[in-house]
Amino acid sequence: MKNNIEIEIIKNFKSKILHNKRNIRVYLPPSYSAQNNKFYPVLYVHDGQNIFTAEESYSGESWQLHQTAEYLIREEMIEEIIIVAVDNMGSERLSEYAHQDGVFQGEKIKARGLEYENFFIKELMPFIEKKYRVKKGPADTALMGSSMGGLVTFNMGLRRPDLFGKLGVMSPSLWWGKSDAAEKLRSYNYDGLESQIWLDTGDAEGKFMSFSESVIAELKKIQSCEPMDLVYYQAADAHHSESAWAARVHSPLLYFFGEVGEIEKIELIGRDLTSLKGPKIRINPVLTFASSFKMTALEGEFRSLRPKLLKVNENGVLKPKKIGSAVIEFNVFGQQAQKKIKIVKELSSKVNIDIYLQLKKTAKKEAGTVYLAVNDAQEFEMEHLDKSYYKAALTLKRDEILNFKFTLGSWETVEKNSWGQDIDSHFIKADEDKSLYFEVERFSE
Repeated sequence: MKNNIEIEIIKNFKSKILHNKRNIRVYLPPSYSAQNNKFYPVLYVHDGQNIFTAEESYSGESWQLHQTAEYLIREEMIEEIIIVAVDNMGSERLSEYAHQDGVFQGEKIKARGLEYENFFIKELMPFIEKKYRVKKGPADTALMGSSMGGLVTFNMGLRRPDLFGKLGVMSPSLWWGKSDAAEKLRSYNYDGLESQIWLDTGDAEGKFMSFSESVIAELKKIQSCEPMDLVYYQAADAHHSESAWAARVHSPLLYFFGEVGEIEKIELIGRDLTSLKGPKIRINPVLTFASSFKMTALEGEFRSLRPKLLKVNENGVLKPKKIGSAVIEFNVFGQQAQKKIKIVKELSSKVNIDIYLQLKKTAKKEAGTVYLAVNDAQEFEMEHLDKSYYKAALTLKRDEILNFKFTLGSWETVEKNSWGQDIDSHFIKADEDKSLYFEVERFSE
């Protein structure tokens, strides 16, 4: 078995269906070159630029999926697999990943999801199956993606269960198009579907967050369909980014290709303070297994030990009745967890956050207008207080988590450390009114 991680790049793979070319990146497992007669399950992943390394990722972050897969394989936690990461086409990405027409930033997007699906099935997969020793059939063929890549995974996988038996649907953009998330989930017939579906989201994804109580209720209905197997995970404090998906991608790999082991603990995640008047709170019961696999329990039963003060419904939504304290209990698979909840009269639904930024000398020479960038490089223009100081006053939903960087108006002028390297995003949680202070060393390499 080889010691180095092998990734082959197929450059300018041409599609006659889509009339374009893209790179295909292929991870080969440790024994591939030594065992010439061995065939392997295959995992196809969208947004190939973001999957292995960060050099071509638009965000400067990647999943490092080859590193995670290699570790799990060498620790004998999953079987050896081939990973095929399919590059997106930049400006054509939204169109290719959409099976419904949509609107993004005021621009109408024509769906080309069916064409992309045909490219994938009729051009790419036959090429991969001819060039590499991949096992065929849905039981050995997985499809994965995040955001719009999660949406196209959802649609392709459920349209063609005869080809894809394992679906990794990470933070899917179920907000896309005219139908809402629950309608999209209901649009497919799951009865008798022999597929494994991993579906997740982070609870700090803000407007990307698709999984409301109604969606959770819909997932519970879907999960009851046999013999289909659905696992859902709501990741605590996780945002909509490559680094967040990298942090949890080991779980779908274990689910598809390995063993998760026994349950080690149950944690009831959610705020332990609620109010008679204020935002609704839902408790998220997360199971952690011996393998480090994590999932949200869609089964199980909630109950309040003081129902006259606090009630809880079957989906974990708290319903406070009186001021005081109460304990919520959750039971699943013969195990139990509890959480103490304090009930106050009122909590505001909004929180005010003041962000102050000081520029060091190296950054001050470059700066003009400074922005606080969340999803767009010019999301919030900061107020210029004096030569070195800037301020942004934000009003956020209570408990919202914001991840951001400072820029000069583009992702090419994002903040860097003193060595000119990209830095990780900043995170703030809107749990109370607060003022926060940051420094930037420089904006250029």
